[in-house]
Amino acid sequence: MKKIFPKVPCKHCNRDIGTVALSKHEKVCLSKHKICICCDKGFIEKWKGQRFCSLSCSNTTNAKKPRKDNVYTTICFQFHEKKCIICDERNIVAVHHFNGNHSDNAPGNLVPLCPTHHTYVHSKFKGLVQEQINNYVQNFCST
Repeated sequence: MKKIFPKVPCKHCNRDIGTVALSKHEKVCLSKHKICICCDKGFIEKWKGQRFCSLSCSNTTNAKKPRKDNVYTTICFQFHEKKCIICDERNIVAVHHFNGNHSDNAPGNLVPLCPTHHTYVHSKFKGLVQEQINNYVQNFCST
């Protein structure tokens, strides 16, 4: 004859679980039990890193997020032409802080570069572009 164990509700998901399996279930359930960052409703994580209880909450929260606007790019393109100073690329242009200080957004510190040449500056190939960048900054600051 089988023993029948009473069922009690899990304190995380409220499902009725047999008393023998309850502690194991609650341990797993706790690791998957999350709080929605939009509506503070509890939910069980279905995939790693899930932050919202539903697609509706995800869409609502993402729609309310302000677009991150990089002030330094706006400043750069007010004072510099939107093209790479090395190769004249105009479609995708990044902004390099000449002195390395990312809080210094003075126009003379901002240099428009394509992603490739911006990567060169931060790599062992810096020597291939550094002289042109130095000349550009020197000419810009002297005008």
